[in-house]
Amino acid sequence: MADRDENLTPGEMLAAARTKAELTLEEVADNTKIPLNMLRAIEMDEYHRVSGDLYVKSFLRAYGSEVGLEPEELIEIYETFTGATSAAAESAVAGAWNENDVEIKRVGLPWDWIGAGLFLVAVVIGGYFWLDDKESIPEEKILLNTETMEVLDQSGEVSIPSVIPAADPETNPVTTPDSAQDSTQISTVGNSVESTPDTLAPGWSISLATNEPLKGTNVVFQEDKEIPINVSTISLPNVHPCDPSLVFDNDKQWPYVIRLICPEPGVFSVRRDAEAGFSKAIFPNEDETEEWVLPEQPAAGQAYSSAQGFVVYWGADDHFSIELGLLDGVELTFNGLVQDLRPFASGQTILLDPILLRKAAGN
Repeated sequence: MADRDENLTPGEMLAAARTKAELTLEEVADNTKIPLNMLRAIEMDEYHRVSGDLYVKSFLRAYGSEVGLEPEELIEIYETFTGATSAAAESAVAGAWNENDVEIKRVGLPWDWIGAGLFLVAVVIGGYFWLDDKESIPEEKILLNTETMEVLDQSGEVSIPSVIPAADPETNPVTTPDSAQDSTQISTVGNSVESTPDTLAPGWSISLATNEPLKGTNVVFQEDKEIPINVSTISLPNVHPCDPSLVFDNDKQWPYVIRLICPEPGVFSVRRDAEAGFSKAIFPNEDETEEWVLPEQPAAGQAYSSAQGFVVYWGADDHFSIELGLLDGVELTFNGLVQDLRPFASGQTILLDPILLRKAAGN
C-alpha cells in the first residue's frame, strides 16, 4: 500500500479495494462472516457502531485480507485515523487483551444436547406435578347426625375418630345407617371435622375437633350431594417461547430475542447492537423472589422466577454480545435455538447475530 492516497480513511480504502476487486458488500459478508451492517459501518468509518475496538480491529483484518490490503498496515492507519494510544496505554491494554488472539466464535446447533435438554425439562416438569399431587391433602369422610350434631361410625354409634380413612365409592361406599337417616357426609383434615348442614346459615360451619383450630371448608353440601373445592396453590409459570413474537413490557417486539435460564443468580452481562457498554441482568433479592414471578410481558434484562428457574429476556435489532459469569446449569437460547456453551469459558464474550441463524437454517 505504498502508493495509497494519504487522504483516504480506512473505510474509504476498503471500499475502493472492494470495488477494484469487483466484490459486493454482501459477498464480502458471506466470505468473512462479518455482519453486513458492521461492514457498512466500517466503510463509513462509523466505528462507534461496532461493538468495541477489539471487534473493529478483528473485522478490519478480515476485511482487508479479503480485498487484498495488508491487514497490519490497515490497523496502523486506523489507529492514526482514530488517535493512537500511548505506549503505556498500549502496554496496559495488551496485558488484558491481545487482538491477535481474538477469534470470533459462532455457536453451532448441538442437536444431541437439545434432545437431552428437552428430555430433562420433561422430567423436571413431570416430577414437579407428581410432587404437587403427592402434597395434596386427601379428603376423609365420616357421618354427622344433623339433629344431634354427633359424629357416627358405620354402625351408627357415636364416635369422634382422630384419623378417618376415605371411603372408596366403588369397593367400600359410605352409606347412611338406618339410625342416622338424617346424617350428612363431612370432610376432615387431621383432627378437625367440619360440615355445612342445610340447617345452618350459609357461610357457617361446625367443628367437632377438641382443642383444634377450625380449618377451611373443602366440601360444599347441597342436600345429599357434595362438590369438592380444590384449594389451588400458586405455581410458577413456564418460560415464554424465545422468538420475535414475544412482547416486552413496553409493548415492544424485537426481531432477535435471547432467553437465559439459570438455577441461581449470577453475573450475566449483555450488549445489544451498538450500545456503548454491557448491562447486567437484574436479579430480585431473596425476599422478593415470589414477587418477581414471570409476567406475560417481561422487562428486558430483568430476572424473573419461573418453573424452570430464573429467566431473563433481551431483544435487539441486529446482534448481541453476552458474557456469562456462570455456565453450570445455564441455558442460552437465541430466536428458538438452544446454544452449545461447552466451547466457552466463564466471562468470555459470545457473539450472537443473524449469520448464526442463517447457518443453522442451512442458508
